[in-house]
Amino acid sequence: MKKLITLLLFIVSSLAYGDIIGLGKPFSRGELITYDLHVEFDLTKYVEGFGLSGNESETNKTYYQEFIATPDKSGSYLFNNYASSLIGLEGATTDTQLLIYNQAPTSLIIDGPWGFNNGSGTGFVGGVPQQSEGESDQPSFIGEPGAFSGSFDLEKGIDYTIVFSSFDYEAFGHMDVNITGPGYITSAIPEPSLYALMFGWTAFLYVAIGRKNA
Repeated sequence: MKKLITLLLFIVSSLAYGDIIGLGKPFSRGELITYDLHVEFDLTKYVEGFGLSGNESETNKTYYQEFIATPDKSGSYLFNNYASSLIGLEGATTDTQLLIYNQAPTSLIIDGPWGFNNGSGTGFVGGVPQQSEGESDQPSFIGEPGAFSGSFDLEKGIDYTIVFSSFDYEAFGHMDVNITGPGYITSAIPEPSLYALMFGWTAFLYVAIGRKNA
């Protein structure tokens, strides 16, 4: 039984981290610094019923993955989703979105971001653009389906919440992203509360069984 609990501890702790691979391995590209990230979506990170239209239901999930990025130099940083393997309700998709918050949001995805990109030439910075009355439900900045690729002017020392997602319903899988800019990025991946709870409960069982067998 103790061996089983030990195995559960290992599995749970492994799941809690490693969802974005490559944050700790920057490399130089001329005078710029590049991060090559492998981003894996997490089954516990999603919002339900976001941007409903057509036949979608309020339980349809929009999955995402996020991290906190703090640049050590101000300047323009390019975020380029150069590959992905995502499958949604209508099959495989390459439609991906990048959301950037310059202040900690209450609800990721639901709260309007400071910066957004859905492909070359689409997106915004400085907050969600206001739509005129009578415009379609689909915001004009969403653009045509495609992979995000855009540059943002980030300030030194600011904690940005970087969110990778696909607005295709139930799209789940992984993507590969390059971030290139003038400086290094201090990063952190928030630990899902569910994993923390599971880890704590498993640790409790381990201690309790150990005391019983002592």
